[in-house]
Amino acid sequence: MFTKLCRKWRRVLHWIAVPLAAVAIALFFYVNAEDAELVLTIGDTYEEMRGNSSVNFSPLIRSHVWTGIPKSDARFRFRDPKFGFVTVPARFLVIFFDDNIIESVRISPQVEPLLLDDALRVALDLQNQWRSKGWVLTNPISDPAFEDTPQWRERLRGIQGGKHIGRLLISIK
Repeated sequence: MFTKLCRKWRRVLHWIAVPLAAVAIALFFYVNAEDAELVLTIGDTYEEMRGNSSVNFSPLIRSHVWTGIPKSDARFRFRDPKFGFVTVPARFLVIFFDDNIIESVRISPQVEPLLLDDALRVALDLQNQWRSKGWVLTNPISDPAFEDTPQWRERLRGIQGGKHIGRLLISIK
């Protein structure tokens, strides 16, 4: 009788302990993981970008115009001494190269479609970073600055029915 009871408890403990251990290990790696970051300035070389970044990246293709992408979601840090800024983690981040030299960047600073409030928060944060570094609007009439006003929210809601804003897209040349 006692042996049967012990076997039964061992089975129960096995079904509880193994999944709990797996969850604990996953949480440990999640909490201790360093945020991946792609760091660059227009005109940097591929090697400079790789040396300053903590994310794995596409291999270099010499003597060609080509595009590369990080191998995981990553924050983007534009390391320009005058106009630098940092984004939230991004899934869509494409770097354009001419041989070994960075020519331009396209980024959507999000890892999934955002709710309107979240998209507006991301856009306003970037806009504030840019303004603090001296960036100015080039076409304020056709492309005005984002604002957190009822009129702007209504304008953004009209884009896709309002629940998800879709993708924010930034191009840097």
